[in-house]
Amino acid sequence: MGKLRGRTVILWGHGWKRPESGWKRRTRLAFYRLVDGLLVYGERAEELGVEYGVPSRKIHVVFNSLYPQAALSARSEPPPSEAPTVIYSSRLTPRHRLDPLRRPWPHGLRGSRGLA
Repeated sequence: MGKLRGRTVILWGHGWKRPESGWKRRTRLAFYRLVDGLLVYGERAEELGVEYGVPSRKIHVVFNSLYPQAALSARSEPPPSEAPTVIYSSRLTPRHRLDPLRRPWPHGLRGSRGLA
């Protein structure tokens, strides 16, 4: 719809996590041809996209982080007075293995999605 209305369309996602072939690769490339830009999480996704014919000017690597590297290295562990914070951005499915996050806390993670 954005393209039909003359708007700039940018997608943000994994792009390619591993080499693809066949219908999956053709479908993804056809879909990506419709947009003006792709924000991908890693340099490997950019390499694969360019290898598959997507113009490099269209792919921008943004990585998968909330904080710049300098902020992470300056404070590698939280002070003891701070409770840990977990930010999870994905589907709550068994495949994504969210269950290991419950182990470090004696009372588990509590939430409306049945994580307690």
